[in-house]
Amino acid sequence: MSRINAAVMLLRPQNGKNMVAGINGAPAVIPVDVDENCREAVHVTQRLQEELGGLLFLRQVIDIPGGEERLFVAEAQGRSFAQKLWIPVDENRAGVIHALRTALRGAGASDHFYDSVVEEILEAPHLPWSRPDWFNALRRRLDAHFGEPTDIQPYKLRRGSLTVRAANSHGMYEIHTAAHGMAQWAGDALHDAESRGLLRGCRPDLIASFPDLGAELREAPLGTSLAKLGDLNHWATAMESMAELQIRSSMARSSVTAISTAELASRFGDCLREWQSQETLGRGFGARSLEWIQDSVSAASDVLNASVLPDVLVNGAMTGFTTYAEGSRIQVSEWHPTYIGHPFTLLARLLSHRAGALAGHTQADLARPFVGAWMRYGRPADVTKEARAGIVVGSAIQATAAWETGRTSTAFVPPALGQQIAGWCETILRGATN
Repeated sequence: MSRINAAVMLLRPQNGKNMVAGINGAPAVIPVDVDENCREAVHVTQRLQEELGGLLFLRQVIDIPGGEERLFVAEAQGRSFAQKLWIPVDENRAGVIHALRTALRGAGASDHFYDSVVEEILEAPHLPWSRPDWFNALRRRLDAHFGEPTDIQPYKLRRGSLTVRAANSHGMYEIHTAAHGMAQWAGDALHDAESRGLLRGCRPDLIASFPDLGAELREAPLGTSLAKLGDLNHWATAMESMAELQIRSSMARSSVTAISTAELASRFGDCLREWQSQETLGRGFGARSLEWIQDSVSAASDVLNASVLPDVLVNGAMTGFTTYAEGSRIQVSEWHPTYIGHPFTLLARLLSHRAGALAGHTQADLARPFVGAWMRYGRPADVTKEARAGIVVGSAIQATAAWETGRTSTAFVPPALGQQIAGWCETILRGATN
């Protein structure tokens, strides 16, 4: 079992502000023993609570560039850690930066990186759950809604979204919250599809919304995730169901239009230029590489524009981890980003997340049932070429959505975002050269 150099910045809300745990009058970052593969919020939370001996809410996970180092940002819950010294963060920012530099020294981490980490932790208005006391406020809201105490635990924590699992005598539920930019990326297309009943049964039912917390309460998805099931029969059923949903969406009139080639080229180009301008993010991709990536996306867009297949609703969050099966019924728990586009752009994220029990299957095996369902609807001149073009364009959309969600300005970029953009660029390069 491989261990990593990891540490926790432990915070406590007080009067709407963050207090940080300290030692000898100075802010401290606490070393912890964590397995390299311990990444899901539910498992990280359990491990940190065992290590630190108290209840906490995991707010953020930040990978330090240049080495196997990870920073966890957590908020103390209830009376846990009452014995610790708590220091106002706003008045001791320099001390917080010093503690980070001392505890975590990534080979690729600059002074600017640690400054941006502190900004990301303390001033992230686009992340609703990073507000002091957000988790406790959510608990109080759920208790009031159900009229009884509700147990809540962080379940999935992503770059732009958080999923919390909730349970009480009424049943199991999920609370979804997304970064403000991520919610905008799904807005029109997703709301239009729901209002016309296209997602009935495909998405867990909405029970309540808490706009001031940026959160939605939904039924828990039925069954088991495809990533845990791992068999191709359930996978094929899910892919055929999604293709059928997309076909229905193409037949229903909608005022929402597809992302045009010109719009994607402009927004993706802005993403790459801003990403490359950051000191630590765009390394390994020179100007010629970025130009070739943009040309590849443009060429792939031309292929999709000439397709006989229609523009449809695309759930850019569909993976084996977000898709659940119970018998022949399928539900997808996450829908950010959602957009109107070529059906094969769905393959970009779908095939890039093959961990869990799906890891042993090839991309071709996983793509076949989805592409096959569409082949019964219409036959592209070169289905392999069109599928690859879908992956290239879908990757550009994923990168653009991630960038526009994650950055708050061109001067400050959350540290973990660079690796995500680089990953999508590498997917584009592979898809364009195959």
